Amino acid sequence: MPVTHYIFGGRFQPFHIGHLAVLTYAAQKFDGPIVIGIVNPDPKNRWPGDGDWLRFKQQDNPMTFWERFCQIKQSISHTEIDARVTAIVPEPRPSVNLQRANAFLPSRPRIFVLCARWGDEIEIYKSDRYRKLGEICWQVPDEDLGTDLSYLDGALVRNLMVLGNPIWKELVPAQSIPYLEEIHLVDRLRREVDVPTATVAVDNYLNRHPLGKRAPEHILNAIKSGQVKNLGQKANEAKPDVRTIVGKLRGSVLKDSLHRTNLSASERKYVEDIVEKLISENGIASYPKFFTVSQNISEIVMTKETLGTVCTRIERDLA
Repeated sequence: MPVTHYIFGGRFQPFHIGHLAVLTYAAQKFDGPIVIGIVNPDPKNRWPGDGDWLRFKQQDNPMTFWERFCQIKQSISHTEIDARVTAIVPEPRPSVNLQRANAFLPSRPRIFVLCARWGDEIEIYKSDRYRKLGEICWQVPDEDLGTDLSYLDGALVRNLMVLGNPIWKELVPAQSIPYLEEIHLVDRLRREVDVPTATVAVDNYLNRHPLGKRAPEHILNAIKSGQVKNLGQKANEAKPDVRTIVGKLRGSVLKDSLHRTNLSASERKYVEDIVEKLISENGIASYPKFFTVSQNISEIVMTKETLGTVCTRIERDLA
């Protein structure tokens, strides 16, 4: 009888204690072998059919495949799930390009392990896509992870690193911290993301993001106390000139049927926030329409339709 493999995929930028909790839960729930799939294994190169996803942005993917492999290995060593994980493999995003991903994954029967997380639209999208492709999915119930783990997000960990808030060390497996320090992950992140941008991101997480409402009090207090002082002042400093952004977008260079615009980090963050608002208003089906692509952190790339829609939305907000 064929063995069923359980595949848990993620970008793991970095691998944090929420990921470890999902793996532990799955190991307790099922008897079969577990395969960890490292999604977006080659962040600097995009393959046909991968799709144009915001989570492919280079500043959101600082670690190489090998670095993530090593961190995960250290994170699970000497834990109850170490023997259950039979492989850690590259996993090109299967919900977008299953044919390519199949070259790295065990054949069926297999089950993709997902986490329901506060009704995250991307998780819902992945689950829907997998099922349409004939795959079996199993979602870890959010409530079964408990509030101490269900609030975690890789972007929060990365931004806390940029801000120098030591609480990030409580959000990743302790045995992997020396390795993250050895590869100078914090320094590398700071070259990609400035402090004002990270400050605004953490502030948005605390006050607007559904996950921020789930964080336990001691974590929230640690984040706030370790934040850059005068958070509101820093947020104001980071706020870009919106009219300048519209001018840059409308005056962008047209190349290969795409508009390419150079923006500062805070300007780019503002545009990406607008894009995310449009996605939330138009639903999951609008992802391919609105997602932007760029391997250059200072450049944002859009189709003519997307650029017009974003500019119109910014101008509407200004009115």
